[in-house]
Amino acid sequence: MNISVIGLGYVGCVSVGCLANSGYKVIGVDIDKNKVDLVNNAKPTIVEKDIDILMQKNANNISATTNLQEAISKSDISIICVGTPNKDDGLLNLEYVYNVAKDIGKAIKDINHFHVVSIRSTVSPGTNKEVGKIIERISGKKRGVDFDVVSNPEFLREGSAVEDYYNPPVTVIGVKEKDSKATKYMKELYSDIKAEFMITSIKSAEIIKYVNNSWHALKITFANEVGNICKKLEIDAYEVMDIFVKDTKLNLSPYYLKPGFAYGGSCLPKDLKGFVSLASSLDVDTPLLSNIEVSNKNQIKIAFEQIKKYNKKNIAFLSISFKSGTDDARLSPNLELAKMLYKADFNILIHDIEVYNSIKNGINKKFIISQMQELSNNIYDNLDYVLDNSDLVVLANNEKYYQNLNQKLKPSHILFELSKYKNNLSCKKDGICW
Repeated sequence: MNISVIGLGYVGCVSVGCLANSGYKVIGVDIDKNKVDLVNNAKPTIVEKDIDILMQKNANNISATTNLQEAISKSDISIICVGTPNKDDGLLNLEYVYNVAKDIGKAIKDINHFHVVSIRSTVSPGTNKEVGKIIERISGKKRGVDFDVVSNPEFLREGSAVEDYYNPPVTVIGVKEKDSKATKYMKELYSDIKAEFMITSIKSAEIIKYVNNSWHALKITFANEVGNICKKLEIDAYEVMDIFVKDTKLNLSPYYLKPGFAYGGSCLPKDLKGFVSLASSLDVDTPLLSNIEVSNKNQIKIAFEQIKKYNKKNIAFLSISFKSGTDDARLSPNLELAKMLYKADFNILIHDIEVYNSIKNGINKKFIISQMQELSNNIYDNLDYVLDNSDLVVLANNEKYYQNLNQKLKPSHILFELSKYKNNLSCKKDGICW
């Protein structure tokens, strides 16, 4: 296959050198003639470890031009690597991407072979769809038949970009159809890359770079705020974080990185509050740590507003403890949500066997009732009764006795999951599911 790489900046230059090293004929494209001349002389347009060696070694597979139409006519895949800087409002400027799409549309008008457009630039969700529309409109050709557009985000770090290209954590390809012709082209393109080839939805592929880099920024800021507190206390922050990263079961794992509902219980709220208060007593500003609880409360408010919109008066609340398998209602976000709905004049029926039995048997009875307040009169151990007298069902915890919940729900029920659970529950009608 022949490949065009459009945009000879950081990502584009690395792509040219690495693809050529993989044995492909690569044509670099840029409006900057100086960059084109450098590439035509087997020289990189950036300073990056090993890229100069790759380009010199594979000079016979590399060429460059300012003529995009000429490059497209000779290529099977064109990879868009143009810049997407921020605009004044903070959103990404996609002007360069769309201009390239227009040029590609003109270029493929007169070619007879199937062409794949791969968006490597970081873009906003929806860009791929718009690029496809632009190319269809200008070329007169049909997406999926004459050409296709895929999203292929890059995970290259400056200083180790060549190493990262050949050893990515995953190769992500966003496509409209998993078994499309474009997918086969991309699999062949990366056949020498030893990483999981993950085919996903286009929008997921488009947003993942935002998510990755925001997470990296969050980690750096978190470590810095921890470091500032430790420094005030004359504690070795590097030693503390060395201990922190040893825990790959919880601290560095997928365990907590699952979208859903708010955290609660006795430990997280208490210790976070204690840590933030400690920082405040030391006159250490912690804008990140101080706003975690703000964001957590906002998640409860979001669920409240979503449930309110259904305007269903009778609501079944399945579990109000903060964690499945316990009767612990301390700082439970589930209970907090139930209270908010109750105060808003919704009729709340609670099913929670552990909490019900604790009240009945006198275990933590006084404390649980003090937490539930008036709602302590609205808790039942009969799931069928709660469901039969409700219109909307809030599934708050993944208890084993809810495994067959679908079989008990009426066609008219709306199921609202606070988190996506492992069992095979599916939403009924307009229900909100993660």
